[in-house]
Amino acid sequence: MGSFWGSKAVLRGVRAAGVLFLVFAAGCILGADVPDRASPLSVTLTVANPSDQDQVACPVTVGVPIPKGATDGLARVTSTSQLVLVDANNRPVPAQFRVLSRWGGDRQDPGLSIKWVLVDFQANVRARGTARYRLVAHRGADRPSGALSLSEDESGVTVSTGRLSFRISKKSFNLFDWVRYGEDDLVDSSPGNGVNYKSFDGKEYPSATSSPEGSIYQVAVEESGPMKAVIRVSGAYKLTRKEFSRRAYLGYCARFYAYSGKEWVRVVYTLENNGRGVQNQAGDEYDVAYIRSLIAKLTLRLGPVKWVTFDGFSERFSTGRYKLEQVHVVRNPSSEDENFEYTLWRESGGGYQPVGFKGKRYSGWMDLSDESRGVTLAVRWFWQNSPKALYVDGSSVGVGIFPEGLGDVSGVDGQGAKPKAGSMYRFRGGYYKTTEMLFWFHGPDVSMRSAVVAAFQRPLVAKADPDWYTVCEAFGWPIAGKGKWVPQNTGMDERLKTALSRYESWMRARWDPSAASQSKPEELGSLYGVRESRQQGNLDLYGWEHFGCVGWQFGHSAQHYDWTWGLVLQFLRTGDAEFWDLVQETALHSVDIDLIHLRGPDHQPMFFFGGNYFFWINRYERDAHDVDYQGDLVPRRSHSWVRGKVAYYLLTGDERFFEDAWAMAEATRLAVSQDPGQFDRQETRFIGWSVEALVSVYGVTYERPMLDAALELFRILLRYESRVNDVPQGYTNVRGYYGLKYDELITNESYYAEPLLLLFRYTGDPEVKAYLLREAYWVKDRYILGGTFDKRGWYHPLSGVVDNWSETDPAGGNRYTQNLWLLVDLIAFAWEQTRLPQFRDLARRMFADSIIHWMYWRQPGNLAPVPPDSVDPVYMGEWYQVSKEQGKVQRSFQLYLWLEANPPPTDGKEPGIEISADTLELDAGGSVTLFGKSDSGARVVWYFGDGTPPVEGKGELTVAHSYAEPGTYVATFEAVGEGGALARRSVKLVVGALPELVLSVKALPEAVKPGEDVVVDVHVRNSGGGTARDVVITVPLPDGTEFAAGSAEINGKTQEAEAAGGLVKIAVGDIPPGASASIRFRVFVR
Repeated sequence: MGSFWGSKAVLRGVRAAGVLFLVFAAGCILGADVPDRASPLSVTLTVANPSDQDQVACPVTVGVPIPKGATDGLARVTSTSQLVLVDANNRPVPAQFRVLSRWGGDRQDPGLSIKWVLVDFQANVRARGTARYRLVAHRGADRPSGALSLSEDESGVTVSTGRLSFRISKKSFNLFDWVRYGEDDLVDSSPGNGVNYKSFDGKEYPSATSSPEGSIYQVAVEESGPMKAVIRVSGAYKLTRKEFSRRAYLGYCARFYAYSGKEWVRVVYTLENNGRGVQNQAGDEYDVAYIRSLIAKLTLRLGPVKWVTFDGFSERFSTGRYKLEQVHVVRNPSSEDENFEYTLWRESGGGYQPVGFKGKRYSGWMDLSDESRGVTLAVRWFWQNSPKALYVDGSSVGVGIFPEGLGDVSGVDGQGAKPKAGSMYRFRGGYYKTTEMLFWFHGPDVSMRSAVVAAFQRPLVAKADPDWYTVCEAFGWPIAGKGKWVPQNTGMDERLKTALSRYESWMRARWDPSAASQSKPEELGSLYGVRESRQQGNLDLYGWEHFGCVGWQFGHSAQHYDWTWGLVLQFLRTGDAEFWDLVQETALHSVDIDLIHLRGPDHQPMFFFGGNYFFWINRYERDAHDVDYQGDLVPRRSHSWVRGKVAYYLLTGDERFFEDAWAMAEATRLAVSQDPGQFDRQETRFIGWSVEALVSVYGVTYERPMLDAALELFRILLRYESRVNDVPQGYTNVRGYYGLKYDELITNESYYAEPLLLLFRYTGDPEVKAYLLREAYWVKDRYILGGTFDKRGWYHPLSGVVDNWSETDPAGGNRYTQNLWLLVDLIAFAWEQTRLPQFRDLARRMFADSIIHWMYWRQPGNLAPVPPDSVDPVYMGEWYQVSKEQGKVQRSFQLYLWLEANPPPTDGKEPGIEISADTLELDAGGSVTLFGKSDSGARVVWYFGDGTPPVEGKGELTVAHSYAEPGTYVATFEAVGEGGALARRSVKLVVGALPELVLSVKALPEAVKPGEDVVVDVHVRNSGGGTARDVVITVPLPDGTEFAAGSAEINGKTQEAEAAGGLVKIAVGDIPPGASASIRFRVFVR
């Protein structure tokens, strides 16, 4: 049907042209059943409500890709003014549009077609239900507007959503400078309001008054329209370091989200430690901050009699204080159900006392009101990020982001020694931590509180059909929708159906334990089970430092293989909103704790190279954020992930994620020239994941230097490509690296396959394609083991080699099916490009075996097969491997599955080859004429095997080549067909080598009488390196004997002989190296 790499991707129902929409006076746009199409643009968006509350006019934010050739029926879609959103009745609804990316250049360039657009609107969706809307391009359609307005002056930014209005100060960060609800002033300007920090020594740093030397307080409007406004505020509490050309601070960044007609504001606050984040040994300087407390506070103008309400508790009061503290204490190391506890305390003059309201996991909201107005304050992921607290102090409300007295360590800022037990929080250099808060300012009617809080905790989420992302080339990668392919006429339908069914169950089991196999413990059946069991008693996955992480071995990980990207894929292909829950949790953790940040006072990223300074790179594997480790393992670009952050930005418009993704890619780009030692190594996975980072960002910004850096990294990779007799093999040679005695460390090829596929997608570079196809042939012909049955009918699953791969003995390595996961798409790419059915069939077998037998691991001495009907259980794997195994498999197979649903032809064939040489042996310095011919007119190459450059041609190629040094050489003729199909044949040449003949003679019987015969056996062997040519064996005859005419044989065949003058001469001919000849004749004794 089509080729994904052919830029003509096929989407069922997508049309290149169509009837223009008509607009009636009532505003109804015709075309209820119009399929998704590029021109005129029409794409259906499905909005899901994951909460248990009906939502009415609830905000939705979604990024939508637009095909490059999309039009409004008359012209390319270059302006958001061409876009309209319509509901299920085809009536325009109020919407706001913002360009996230344009095709081929800067998103600010109005002449370029829109690639991604952010759509904000409000939807009505039943609890756990869905609703449909359509984004269309149409000139002149009604565009109803929202009620939001924004104004800005030198002192601040004022926003009105309708009944609610508020102001953000440009002078100081006091959270809300003022808030008005209708005609009532609900919040007055106060320097006591804000997010206030208390350091290890008890010194207080109120955000409204803290302004360390050199710091910059900034307020910027990131987005403003009729439906939504976003205001960003950034500043600093204290200076942490004066290096890196500019100063680094412990600071903050907060974003305020306001929506049309809504009386609530979402505040996303991030604490930022931009100090040095890597400590290689305990004595190194280290910009750690020990926090006593960090509390968001807001004072309201309320009457003397107030009501304080928590979820399950309400009380009237006039004076006094309340605090609800959520803690996490390990009482049962294998079950979190016993480890969470919250308690509500009241203070009214005699110290805090419990009020008898307590439980395990608190929902995260409270309310403070008088008779006519008030505020509901909610915190997202409240208990999950414990310890947390909610406060009421008279007419003030607060959030204990880091509640005082509830931490678990103590220490001194700047000292990297192992922390002691205490009640503070260790906030390492490079750490960020985000807290999302909701402020619902309301009147006396609070009947909508449950729906408001539910929508905040689990927002509405929207997406398009999976095929739409593919046809739009939205991520440079296909999205294989669930249920889009049913195996038919494959020759292995039932096995593929089994594999596909188990794959879908396996992915679903991430959030749905019922999808897992019941033969495995419940605590390993889903990610939630893994969290709740603390990885079977081995690791804490809750708390402010750990929530959103997955573990590897005995520690927290940097989310191997990009969990955010893998979960985004699963969300888009299935539409299950539960995947989106996990996306948000892992994505936020990845940009908070896992990433080592460095920003200057202007909040712009800073870059530094040299020594042990590492920034804009992930923390490494088990040292991601373990609190009991005294130092750090060195961060590595081989374990840093960018693609998921880019995808999250494109789907949400959250600038924070793209800021971090761009900084990571830019640091990588700069490192290519300023610190190339990070990449110029045989462990080429450093190159692979860095290429993915650069290309992922390039796909949004189209900054050519990003792409150039990715191509430069590819050229570095080529320097390490293994060559056998000068012929490139498609894998990297690590012999000698860290003392390895093998040809290949298997992780490299599987890790960089997909990044290079993405690089080819954006460049079309023929060298990249050629390398990928060489790698595919290597996988097919050399790397994969198994696929056979024993005499009993038991099966050896297809598997790849574990750890080290030896070119001379591939079967000598451990076998592991999981090593196939990241290579299936490579083989699918080879199928698509070459059209060879053997690649299609191999991709099918690799997919099936690596899912059905995903736990298969065998050592060379134990190659036991499995029963033919056996299947491995569906679960999250053993606790020590969750991060790597599950992170790898959930991002795999998308190209393969998409090609199965949209199959390319399989009419390809490998080029036919003829070769010859005018001699197989020559003197040193001599010349040989090599002839090669391909029957397909393909590109052809002669490799000479002596280190000299190859010679290229097309179709037929004759070359004369001289070999300067003696030795044995292998010359190889290669033909590459139009689609990349590859064929090779070789000829062995011996240069400057001499023959060495070894002769033995034996006569039997040893004693004879006259008249009897003697049998003479002569054996000659060439033990030299050159061919002995025109060999003649001469044997002298004793006196009294004569040769028996006609008795001579060579290797059992009669041979003429010359007997004269007492000598027998027998012509043997040529004897190649290692060959021998046996000569026999009879002598008569007179």
